[in-house]
Parts: sequence; C-alpha cells; structure tokens
Amino acid sequence: MPRVPFPRGSAKESLALAVGLYLAAALYGVWLQRGPRVGDEAWTWLFARLPERGLLDVHPLLPYLLLHPFARLGPEAVGLATALLAALTVPFAALAYGPPAGAFLLLSPGFALALGFSRPLSLVLPELFLLLYALRRGNDRLAALAGSLLFLTHFQGQVLLLAALPLFTKRGREALLSFLLYNPLTYLEVLRLAGLFLLALEGKAGPPVLSPEGFAQGVLGPPPASFLVGALAALGALRAREALLAPLPFLLLLLGKRLTLVYAPPLGALAALLAHEGLPRKGRAFAVLLALAALAWGSLQVAQGVRQAREEVARLAASPGPLLVKERTSEPLALRLAGYRGSFCPPSGLPAE
Repeated sequence: MPRVPFPRGSAKESLALAVGLYLAAALYGVWLQRGPRVGDEAWTWLFARLPERGLLDVHPLLPYLLLHPFARLGPEAVGLATALLAALTVPFAALAYGPPAGAFLLLSPGFALALGFSRPLSLVLPELFLLLYALRRGNDRLAALAGSLLFLTHFQGQVLLLAALPLFTKRGREALLSFLLYNPLTYLEVLRLAGLFLLALEGKAGPPVLSPEGFAQGVLGPPPASFLVGALAALGALRAREALLAPLPFLLLLLGKRLTLVYAPPLGALAALLAHEGLPRKGRAFAVLLALAALAWGSLQVAQGVRQAREEVARLAASPGPLLVKERTSEPLALRLAGYRGSFCPPSGLPAE
C-alpha cells in the first residue's frame, strides 16, 4: 500500500480531532456497557478472571490475558475496558483516512456492536485499523505488530490478516513472521487451531448460527438506510484496496454457518470505511451528511438493542424464579452475575449463593 504522509502543518490538528473522536467513542461505549452482563459477556469475564479456563475456549488466549487485570475488579469493569480499547478504532481510522472517516466508524452499526458487547471479537476492530493506519503510513514494524495481534485475538482477525498480506511490503511480512515466531502465544494458538480442526472433522464444531438478515443489519444497518450505505460501500470497493479485506471473512462466516449479528462488527467497520471511500466528489458535503445520518440510524438500532438486552437481564435477575434457561450456554452465569439467586430449569449446576 502506498505511503500517505500527513500534510505539512496538519499533524497537530489531526491528532486533536482524533482525540476528540476517541473521547466521543469512549463515552458511547461506557453508556452501552452500563448494566449487567448479557450472554457471552459472562464468559468473557470468567475466562479473563481465570485465564487457565480460557485455554479451553474456542477463542485465543490473548484477549483474556489483556482483560485479566480488569476482571479482578468485576464483570462490568471488563466490559468498560473492552469498550475503551475498542474505541481506539475511531482515532486510528481518523488518523489514517481523515476525521470524516473516523466519524463514519463512530456512527456505524458494526462499531456499536463492538462497543456494546464485551467479547474478544470487539478487540479485532482497533487492531485492524491500527494495521490499516500503519500500512498507510508505511510503518512496517507497526503493521507487523498489529498483524500479530490480529492473529492472536480472534479467528476473524486471523482471516483478516491473511487477506491483508498482499498490502504488506516484503519487509513488513518478514517483520510479521519475526513477531509471531518469537511469541510463545503463537505456538499455543497453533495447537488450539489444530484441536478445533480435529473437532470440525469429527462434526463437533457446534450447531450452525444463521441469521443473514441480522448479519446484514449489523454490517449496513436496517433498510432503507442500508441501501445508501451499501451503495457507497460498493463504490468505495471499486476505488480502495481495503476492499480486498472483506470477501474472505464473509466467505468463512458463510461456509462456517456463522452469519449472524454478533459476528458482524469487523465487516460492519470495513463497510463504513468503504462507504467513506465511495463518497462522490461532487456534492461531497451533502453526501457525507446523508451517509452519517444513515449510519447513525443503524447505530441507534444496535444501541437500543444492547440497552434492552441489559434491562431484560436485570428484570430476570430480580425475579424469584425458577427461570427457564438454555443448557450449556452463558445464560445462567450472566444471571448469577446480575444477582439472581433463584433456581434454573433445567438445573445449571451453578450455586445459588
């Protein structure tokens, strides 16, 4: 990817705008994270609190090691830490592509999902945009660092890294290989991937989770606003090399039968970036406002869903029970963390006290 330097005299202004966008993103994340844990956020806290149990999770260990200090402060602290880390996505985008691109990311539904649900996948977004920033600035070592973080964070990060390799310079690829070879977590991750591959061959990869409509709304937002975002993203895909990153993750999710809302954040963030790159040159200011409004509508729908989910967990936790829960899911733990002391049906094995 060709190096794009800061225009002379604009570095301080760009940095100040990036900091402002970060503060807005961080406040948005704090608001979304207030309240009890929802669904797999309970697993995120548990595996961060006890990283040795995270060795048995389907996700890499690195996110749980990063969140471990916060897990000792409580479940909500993990959510806040995840949101503050995910919020770095916005300033990285602003520094790499300009403040309007940061605003597009800030208001995108995919970014709202990353802020709203504390999961390892949330950390893929800042790592991805750190990588894109490094590639735009021609910083090979920073790109290698970001790439190694993607590999050690989530399977979507690994696929995004694979798709991004053509954008690296030869020196950058060599630095990436060096970063990975000298990191012991790399070898642990290779063993984990081998185990998951064997489970998949035995048909034990887990039930399919398919909701194409929910996935599409997580990427582009709800219609009719999604039509505008999708059209701009399609135009951006014709202009920007970053479009190379999108097909492979989508294909993997499709083949793995994981097209659902919770897996949408990375592609949602890329769609927002491509929509920015697809803005017309004539009438650009009006197109920016229209696109931001369309993205904000989708982000608002996600935010409402997150807040309603937290309120529902709080309501259930206040009930005397017994509560009907799905077996072998994070539901019972999330309810216990929210203060529920009743019984479950079927029994979950979790103590009431």
